[in-house]
Parts: sequence; C-alpha cells; structure tokens
Amino acid sequence: KLGEPRAPVKIDVGKPPVVMFSDLAQRYIDAKAPNDSDDVHSKRQKSCAMFLKVNGDKPIGDYDKLHMIEMARFMDHDEDGKQWGNATIKNYVSYTKQAFDYAGEIRGADGKVLLPHHPMHEFKLSGYGRKRQSYLPFKPNELMDLFRLDMPYEDRLLLAILTTTGMRLDEAALMTYERVIDHEGVLSFCLVPDAATDEEIKVKNEQSMRYIPVPEIIRPMLGNFGEGRLFSYRIDSEGKAENAASKALMRHIRQITDTPRKAVHSLRGTLKDLVRDSGVSKEINDFISGHGQGDVSGDRYGDGPSMKVRKQVLDGIKHPWLKP
Repeated sequence: KLGEPRAPVKIDVGKPPVVMFSDLAQRYIDAKAPNDSDDVHSKRQKSCAMFLKVNGDKPIGDYDKLHMIEMARFMDHDEDGKQWGNATIKNYVSYTKQAFDYAGEIRGADGKVLLPHHPMHEFKLSGYGRKRQSYLPFKPNELMDLFRLDMPYEDRLLLAILTTTGMRLDEAALMTYERVIDHEGVLSFCLVPDAATDEEIKVKNEQSMRYIPVPEIIRPMLGNFGEGRLFSYRIDSEGKAENAASKALMRHIRQITDTPRKAVHSLRGTLKDLVRDSGVSKEINDFISGHGQGDVSGDRYGDGPSMKVRKQVLDGIKHPWLKP
C-alpha cells in the first residue's frame, strides 16, 4: 500500500558465463581460418590441442603463466621420450598465446570482454627443446657420388633442380609445366602468383615469390614439357609434397653420407656457397635463393636483379656432377 515501507528489490546479476579453453580455442581457430594458409591453420590446431593435452580443459581465467611453461616442459621430453625442437616449442607457445589474446578482443554472452587480462607474456623458452643446427653443404666429391647413383628419373631431375637453382624442396616438388614460362626472354621457373596462371603458388613468404632462370645444364632434362606437375610425389593434407619428396631423396643421400647435418636442405647451402665463391654479391645470391626482397613487393613488382643477370649467375656455376 501507498506509504508503507517497500521491500528491497533483489537484482540477480548472475555469474559471468564460463568459457572453457576448448571453446575459446575453437572460436579462435575458426575466426582466423579465412585468412590462414593450410599450414598456419594446422599449427593453430596442433598448438591448442597440445595445451589442452598437457593442462586439461579449464575456464580460460583459471590458467596462469606456469601452464604455458608446463607445456614447454612437456615438449622438452614428452611421454614417448621425444624431444621437440626449440623453434617448434616457441611456435606452439606463440599460437596458444594468441588464443588468449583473441579472448581479449571479443565480448562474451554478457556483453563484456571475454578475458580483459591474461598472464601469458614474456616467456623464457631458450632452455627447452633441441637447439637448431644448421645444415652442412655437400662437398664436390659427395655430389659426384650422389649423381652416380642409380635412381628414378624424377628423383634425379628434382636433385638436379635443387642443386642448380637453390630452390626450397617444396617449391620444386610442386612445380608444374604451366609455371615453366618465358619471362623477359628467359625460360624460368615461376614462383610468382598470377603471372601466367591462376594456379595457387605455395611459397614460404613474400620474399620467396620470384622468377628463377632454368639453368642451361638442366634444360634438356625437362624434355618436351607437358601438362600438370613435373613430379608425382604425394601431396599431403596441407598441400605440401616435401615430406614424400624428402623421403625419396634421402634414400639416395644416405648412400653417400650418414652425417645427420647433411640432408636435402643442404643443397640450398651448397648452391649459395657456389654462387658466393663465384664472386656474386650477397644481394643477388639472396634474391635467387628467396632470401631477398622477391619479385613481388606488396601489390607491385619489385626491382630485383634482371633475368639476364640471374641467368648469367646460374649458368656460370659449373656442375661437373651433372655431366653425362
């Protein structure tokens, strides 16, 4: 009734909705997927899955910095005795941290920031995992022994391309005849998107987008060309052929050396050393191997060394191991 004291109004504000890490991780992965390569998408999935495996599924606000360190410790020596590489551990930590960062950029069901603050910062990870060791280049006698081996023709062709151009394994293993084109009057391997085909180009980064002249010494090995891929190595779920190609080529390499630091990737270092020793500048050397600015800079073409210069450099390298 009017004039009588009123009972206090009870307002049930409720508790903030609980968001588990598994839910956050899936939302984060799905949100990033449209702009991710298959490789990055897979890394996000694997990183979050590893974090869940080590730490269990908890509300996102219940994790502390030590949970991330515990993932690094686990990967240092996992349950199967495997020691992951330091670079891989840092990679997993980085992608998992990004999931927590993402939670600070979106609102929850109550309209508030999902995770205003988190402690996943400033990790010291240098003490976890195997340290990366650089590959050793092949010596001339090892290359002579390698190309003397009896092997399938496509293995020989791939080894020859890697040895004479310094291409990364996947760049060469995925090469198609449609991307062996005339560019500025020079027959070239095309690693630049939208240059001569709508075909997707898989390269490591923007600096890797480049044209590489076909060295004269391997031109006859390409035959009369054709259609589709040069090689038949299996392409995996991430669109890469390097695993199957590496397995095939390592069978031959292990016949001529058992040094762990000599592998398929050593051929890139071998070519860079040969180019350097011929007196070519580091700038041109890096450009050819995909360590320079590349032929594409943003949305415009760069000003790298001319195709004539690149061809002169590659044709100037002697490859006695490839002679009949």
